[in-house]
Amino acid sequence: MIPEIKKAPNAQKWTVELVSRHLDIIELSLRNEYCFFLGWALKGQGLPRHVWSYWKKRFAGNDDIIERMLVIDSQFEAKILTAGLQNVLPAEIAIWTLRTAYGWRKRR
Repeated sequence: MIPEIKKAPNAQKWTVELVSRHLDIIELSLRNEYCFFLGWALKGQGLPRHVWSYWKKRFAGNDDIIERMLVIDSQFEAKILTAGLQNVLPAEIAIWTLRTAYGWRKRR
């Protein structure tokens, strides 16, 4: 877990360097075969789930941070799909997650 600046306004607390270190740890958590969800990786660092959407807004102009976040999202999506196909996760859980978190929908 990375130590954070206590009681600093969000604009000061979430620097490029601090977020980059958190992203490094999240990328490492993808190697854990049982870490299927971004929320689990965030929780492992003591971060709330909503911090991900906050970072997307805060660093919208920073192509490096946004690109890393998109790659991480894609990796979790692929990991969930693969786990569902290989029956590591129940198919219903994988399908529900892909629909709700990643926008997968039934064909009309």
